[in-house]
Amino acid sequence: MALNDVSSNVSKLAHGDRIGIGQNSLLFLERSLSRERHNQLRGGPRPRYRPAVAPSFLSKVDPVQAAGTLRLETLGGQVIPLASGRCAIGRDPSSIIDLANDQRASRRHAEISVVDKVAVLCDLGSTNGTILNGQTISGDAILRDGDEVLIGSTVFRFRA
Repeated sequence: MALNDVSSNVSKLAHGDRIGIGQNSLLFLERSLSRERHNQLRGGPRPRYRPAVAPSFLSKVDPVQAAGTLRLETLGGQVIPLASGRCAIGRDPSSIIDLANDQRASRRHAEISVVDKVAVLCDLGSTNGTILNGQTISGDAILRDGDEVLIGSTVFRFRA
């Protein structure tokens, strides 16, 4: 058995551990987490409203300046730094990552929460789903360096 890509005989798992058995990989999510700890990992409870104005992700960011930070990269070379807190993704104009021209993306498609250099991807009930490394996610998924995220028809690569 491999735990977080390292051969292991560990008998106690921690929230977010990735378990490898043969060619299969499982993500361990602890159900008994307190609501406070779960919200801390997700970046807090979901707000009931969204801010009226948010910056467009299409502004140019120097890739050298962004190196070493959590970020998303598009196939077109755009770099989107991810700060602590929540980052909404979708066609809604208030989304931090505005996919207004992607008709396969939902208005409120997905969200990335960043807490203590850990990024968690969550589908927000989108019509076409959120795809992480070729698999549709349900619930939360911890992002790892190099992960490929498909939202609508837009492909992102997560970098840590």
